[in-house]
This record gives sequence, C-alpha cells and structure tokens, in this order.
Amino acid sequence: MPSTTTRRTVPALIVTVLVLALAAVHMFFTAVVNVPDSAVKYGSLPGAAADAYTRPLFVQNYRIFAPNPASEDRELWFRAITRDASGETMSPWVNATAVELAEPYRRVLRKQSTIIGAERFMAAHRALTPEQQEVAARDFRGDGTGGRGEFAQALSEGGQNISEYMTSGDYILAYATQAAEALWGENADVVAVQTRVVYDPVVRWNDRMVEGAERPASSYTNTGWREPIVFPGQNSEQFARAFRAWYASAPEEATLR
Repeated sequence: MPSTTTRRTVPALIVTVLVLALAAVHMFFTAVVNVPDSAVKYGSLPGAAADAYTRPLFVQNYRIFAPNPASEDRELWFRAITRDASGETMSPWVNATAVELAEPYRRVLRKQSTIIGAERFMAAHRALTPEQQEVAARDFRGDGTGGRGEFAQALSEGGQNISEYMTSGDYILAYATQAAEALWGENADVVAVQTRVVYDPVVRWNDRMVEGAERPASSYTNTGWREPIVFPGQNSEQFARAFRAWYASAPEEATLR
C-alpha cells in the first residue's frame, strides 16, 4: 500500500507539470509576438498563432509605463434613430468609452470592451481601399437603403478582404445597439445605429510643459447608419442596468449635443 506521502506527491506532480507547461507556452508566445523582424516572426516562428493567443488580453499596452507614454485616447461613439407613434427621432452622439470608464476602477488597465473594439475596428477600417471606405460611409439601415447583406456585398467588391472589418464592425455595432436600447429603447424602437471610432491625440510630450498647448486634431472613422444587431445569448437587461448606472455618473462631455 503506497504511503500517504506518495499519494499526495503524484497529483501534486501532475499539477506542477501542467502549470509549468502552460507557463512555458505563455512565455514562448509572448516572446514570439515581440520579435521585431516580421520575416522571422511569421516565417521561422509561429507568429500568427502567437498573435491569436496574445490579442487582445496579453498585449503589452500598459499606458502607465515607459518607454512610450500615452499618445492618444481611443474611443467608441454612437448614436441612434428611434421610432414611436410620433415618428423618428435622432439621438445625440454618446461617447460610450467615457461612459464605460465612469467607474474609476475600470480605468486601471483600459482593457474595456469599447477600447478593444475601437482599436480593432480602426485598424480594419484603415486597411480598406479608398473605394471600400466610400461604401462604408453610406447608409445601409434596411429601409430602402439596403441591409447587412447588401452592405457586405458592396464592400467585398472593393477587392480587399473584409472579414476582419465585418467581424470588428459587428462587435462595435452590437455594443452600440445594446447601449442605445439601454438609453432610448424603453418607450421607442431603435431602428438604426451609427458608430464612430475616434482617435483623440493628447498634447505632444515635448509640449507638455507649454502653457496653453492644445491637443492635435482628432481623426475618426466615417461610417453610415446600420441596422441594429443583437447576438444570441446577450443579456440586454443586465447590460442596460450597468450601462445606465455608468451613464448617470459619466462626465458631461460623454454626450455631444
């Protein structure tokens, strides 16, 4: 009969081996994703797998550490068209990121849903051709202007792969739909949603001590009105409860009237 010490040692040894193996995989992919030479990273090393593993949660994007100080804010804005018995009403623009960061504890790592969504969508939008960006600026809200299927078809005719654009676009559109339902959907139907990803640069590091220094101009994605989108399994009631609480304590500039 094995001793008590032996029975305890075998499970502990298995757990230790598993933990060390997971740590080794994590360290390996973290090292690969930081390889500066793209030819080596995506040639000799599994760069694509490392990117898929580390993004978005393990990317080293700490805004409080050197060597690169924060240079811009990334924000998701949205507005909506609602319809009731009196007709359609267009809402003001709302800075969803400012609302989401209204709670101080949520500002620590700045890995909130709207910031991650804004970063991915801005990158995908910039990758489109100029012709595709013109298509993205048009309205496809499903009432004579075409729906999601027509939008995807028109966008794909531009030649550039649109899978990342559609995935990241659906993500921020679904967020904006839930947020719009939370703010304006109690007594009206949300019939169209528009999003805008804003890059808002801060005062340059060399000018930080200059009195009256102003922030450089913002840049943003130009996208038209879209049909609201809701993914299966979303808990709109709980989201609305949380978003309304953040909105009540958000700074005044969260809404652009």
